[in-house]
Amino acid sequence: MLVAVYLIFASTTAWSKDRNSPSTGLAMEFSASYDDALRALQEIVQDQTIHGTYMFDREKTLTGAVTADSTPLFDRWEGSGKVFYKIRTEVIAPRHFLDSADLGTIAVRYVLTSISAQRTGLRIDAIFVEKAHRALHISDGTVESSEYKFIQDRLQAIQFAEQETADAERHRESIALAQEVYFGSATMKARN
Repeated sequence: MLVAVYLIFASTTAWSKDRNSPSTGLAMEFSASYDDALRALQEIVQDQTIHGTYMFDREKTLTGAVTADSTPLFDRWEGSGKVFYKIRTEVIAPRHFLDSADLGTIAVRYVLTSISAQRTGLRIDAIFVEKAHRALHISDGTVESSEYKFIQDRLQAIQFAEQETADAERHRESIALAQEVYFGSATMKARN
């Protein structure tokens, strides 16, 4: 099934579990076709939720995000792959963004690349940009890892459904073959 082979972090700054250490993005590989990974990613990009952050302690989910074809909050992506964005405006001091204490916008960028027929790469970056001061705050890694988990879970569900469909088809073919052999031999005996 789906196996995350390794995690690569995009720059020399190491990502750590320490909430005070900055994240510079998250990159991983899936054991999945590009089409399956694309389907899972599109479902999460369009789910209107920025996973792994929130504004208020009583509401641990940040909804109201929209998809976008581009955003000036990130530098233009120059690498290979298909790029997607999810953006939530009017966010007040979101959790898991270093030193965020103002009103602004969260942007999440996803870059999906095909490595081989059954290997797909995904990079996720999350930032918060203050509205008044235009100060940029990077995620502590919680947003990227949370988004990744939702994509991974959706991809596993897609792969499981495909496996069930393939198993059911093999079962139908097996029954049809058995009936053909049985009834074919019964017909031959009736002729003799």
